[in-house]
This record gives sequence, C-alpha cells and structure tokens, in this order.
Amino acid sequence: MRIRMVLVSTLAVLALAFGGVLQVSAQDGSLADAGYPELTVTLTDEGVEGLPEETEAGWHLVNFTNDITPSGDPFEDSWGLDFVLIPEGMTIDDIAAAFAGPPPGEGEGPGAASPEPMEGMDMGSPAADAAPSDPFAFLYETYLPGGPGALQGETTQAAIYLEPGEYAVLAFGFGAPATLTVTGEGDAASAEESGVTADATIVETGESGTFDFEVASLPEGEAVIEIVNESNQPHFIFALRSDVPLTEEEVQTLLTEEAPPEGEDATPVTASPEAGGPGGPPIAPAFITGTQSADTTQYVSVDLEPGYYVLLCFVGDPEQGGIPHAFEGMIEIVPAGAAEATPAG
Repeated sequence: MRIRMVLVSTLAVLALAFGGVLQVSAQDGSLADAGYPELTVTLTDEGVEGLPEETEAGWHLVNFTNDITPSGDPFEDSWGLDFVLIPEGMTIDDIAAAFAGPPPGEGEGPGAASPEPMEGMDMGSPAADAAPSDPFAFLYETYLPGGPGALQGETTQAAIYLEPGEYAVLAFGFGAPATLTVTGEGDAASAEESGVTADATIVETGESGTFDFEVASLPEGEAVIEIVNESNQPHFIFALRSDVPLTEEEVQTLLTEEAPPEGEDATPVTASPEAGGPGGPPIAPAFITGTQSADTTQYVSVDLEPGYYVLLCFVGDPEQGGIPHAFEGMIEIVPAGAAEATPAG
C-alpha cells in the first residue's frame, strides 16, 4: 500500500501525528538486566491496563503488550504507549477528551480514529493557517519521556525516566488513559550508570524548519538504541526497513504519493508488509519510539535485520503551520548489518 495512505489512516487522530505505530518484539537484553523497577502495561480494547497507582521517580523499564482485538490491518492495529505529565490546570479527563476517538459505531475497528481531522491536509506542504486554538499545544510544553510501541499481539520494552508528578498514560487516540502518580524527587543519574549499554545512539537535532537525525549506522540483531532529543520540540521515530538503498528524495516521493481513487482500479489497502505498492521498493515497518520532549533520553530494545532503515518523525511543527517534521527534512536512511551507507539526496 502507499506509504502516505498508511500514515493518513494510522495517524489521523491528530495533526501532530502522534498516533498508531509499529514496533519489534521485546528482547532479553541489557535493558532487562539493568535492574530498573518495571511497569507492565497492556493495551486492550478498553484502553491502558495494568499500571500501579503510583511509583517512585527515576528510571523505569516499561513492558508494553498490545492486546487489542485485531482488525486484520497491522497498521491500524499497532499503537504506541506515551506518558504525558499532566500540566497544571488540566486533568486526566481533559487529556482523555483531547485524544478521544469517534463515538461508538463510527470508524473501523475498536478505537478506530476518524480520518476527518486529516481530510484536506496536504502532508507535503505547510497548512495555510494554524488553528486558532490548538487543543494539543500543551504537548509542546509538558514533559514526555517516551515509551514503547507494539504490533497487535506483540510485547516491547523501553527504558524511560519519570519525573515526579501525575501522568496520563495512553495510546494517543485509542481507548481510555490510565493515571500514574510518580512520587519522590527522582535521581537524574544516567542510564549507563545503572547498567545500560547502548549499541547505537540516535540524536534528534535542530529547530523549527531544520530538524534532523544524527546516526551513522544501526547494529544488526538484538540491540539497545539510545534516543537523545537535543532539539527544541518533541519527536518520535517511525522506522521503516528496506532491502535496497533509498535516497531522501525517493522517501519524500513515497510519503507524498497520492493513492489511486477508490473504485478506479485502486490498489486495495491490505495487511501486506510491503508498503511501497506495485513497482515500488519493498518497505516495511520496523520500530518506533514513544514521543519524547526536548532534552530527554530514552532507550528502546530492537532486533534488526540487515538492511536500510528509514527514520522519520511525524510530529507537527507549530511554528510552520503544523507540517510534520519529516516534510521539513527529518528523514535519515541508515544502514544496518551488511548494508552499506548510501548518500542522501
């Protein structure tokens, strides 16, 4: 299926594009060996379940299981887990209302998001005018430590740092959020000092209009990736894998390519892992990170086959009319294993 169709259908719940996601299976690597207190979370058709009422501030290992009822489309059935520090003056009900899905009976599948917020939006160019009152503006000001994401039926892991406060824990746009109270003062010690060894580091850099990823290569096989946000806006990473090298120009073409109109020999949207469509490159989802604020670090466990990984961020840039960061150039093609680096272009 066309990449753009996938993104519109899975990220339609909000223009920030914080929505549905894909991830690899959790590994028994150094994250599990670090000795962090663990949070075990399950996403069901009702929402987020399994969290304790409270925990102490500091580093945590989050185990996330996606146990929603499958619809048959792995893109729509895959979700990310995010921790949102509830800002002063807001409540968990305010967060739930901001990310509420369609009324019962609307949409497709349990918790499906209505595509209407994205209708008419040209993802290849900035919106003409920013919304007069952005209901998601608080996400750019509050604390977002990241988190794991998972395919339906999969379990994944991420290590995140929880500051003190009250959090809404949710899959943006799916089901009800849970509340987690984080007590104490926390310990800002780095994860490395607690036993985590990262096999690769991805640094998110830049400012409005110039966001980028900095990473030379990714490891093959089971690994821990450190994700560092050194920019001034939140980011997550949506990673796709290709057997063949791609240029940034080719990725931009895939992202902006319009799907054939329905009823006119349109290519059906299927559960095929090849998202490039007929004649296109064989691109499949690989992994994702939860959304993280500026000046944060998180760690994710992955299991990577050799190939070329396309790193993308679809958080909207409020200073550029809401255009997703990927369309400002936040695209990086990174080799893993036997794959060789290719020039951007």
